[in-house]
Amino acid sequence: MGDIEGQPFLEAIRQMRKDEGRDNVLYIHVTFLPHIAATDELKTKPTQHSVNELRRIGIQPDVILCRSDKEISGGVKDKISLFCDVDKEAVISLVTSETIYEVPLLLEDAGLGEFILRDAYYSVREALCHAALAHKRAVKIEWLDSEQLDGMADDKLGQVQGIIVPGGFGYRGIEGMIKAAKFAREREIPYLGLCLGMQTMVIEFGRHVFHTDKVNSTEFDASSAYPVIDLLPEQRGVEQKGGTMRLGTYPCHLVAGTLAARAYGSEVVYERHRHRYEFNNLFRQPLEEAGLVPSGVSPDGNLVEITELREHPWMLACQFHPEFKSRPDSPHPLFSGFIGAAKETLVEGAQTSLPLN
Repeated sequence: MGDIEGQPFLEAIRQMRKDEGRDNVLYIHVTFLPHIAATDELKTKPTQHSVNELRRIGIQPDVILCRSDKEISGGVKDKISLFCDVDKEAVISLVTSETIYEVPLLLEDAGLGEFILRDAYYSVREALCHAALAHKRAVKIEWLDSEQLDGMADDKLGQVQGIIVPGGFGYRGIEGMIKAAKFAREREIPYLGLCLGMQTMVIEFGRHVFHTDKVNSTEFDASSAYPVIDLLPEQRGVEQKGGTMRLGTYPCHLVAGTLAARAYGSEVVYERHRHRYEFNNLFRQPLEEAGLVPSGVSPDGNLVEITELREHPWMLACQFHPEFKSRPDSPHPLFSGFIGAAKETLVEGAQTSLPLN
């Protein structure tokens, strides 16, 4: 801030929000917090002054990245949040790193990605629209908060044609997602689970098979007696979060004759992953015997990538994110299969699909 050479660029990004809309533009301000050795404190005045200068020309930062040689304290974050008018969660410490390649990992661990997501399920919504268009249908989505499904699943889900449980993280709303999976299984409603949606489907089916609500993921219950979802053995003991995540594109081998194989029409597919916990193979045999079909697996057969139910018309879930590969002129096969199954359940007044957040 302050350099005359930068003024045209600042004016351009100011106008960008006006032209594109407030919900489509996010301003991130990178600022430096000098360290005073004599008092061992980080000074916030330069940050306050630069934000004031931005405001003067019509730009209010949404996020402030605080460059410093030391981690900033909660008190410093509070001060910057107060005087710069941003949420405390939007004040992010960006400590000097040994390599620039560590910076994205630091920002991810600090929660920047989650903070800037305005519509976490935008890609899911668009993938549904792509698939519906291919089936010459219009999709009507009924968004439900899974935390509000407790005790009300029949009323909330009784009129839908299909249920989607998309990706997510953390324990919040998990029991509602599990109830949605149970509802889909028992009522034979088409179900599509994405990432966490696969894990909740496996947990629900495990509770049904083992007749106990102790079945869970170690992400939500580290002491679960039936951890059907767990970290891989090689992931245990890895302290840095990024080191335990499976990121990027991986091959998946499909089992002939399954819903997944018919949807894709091929033997091997490549899909994008972003998750940490996996299907626990210690429970693979009893769940298979009870009717859970691992219809997509890694090349070595060790990782379960797709699950479906043998006695269900269309209940399928995947550990990856198929919505990322869907396009208007090329809908993703799993979304297309889901919409195809959902339109067969058409009843008067029903919704086409129901993602859960």
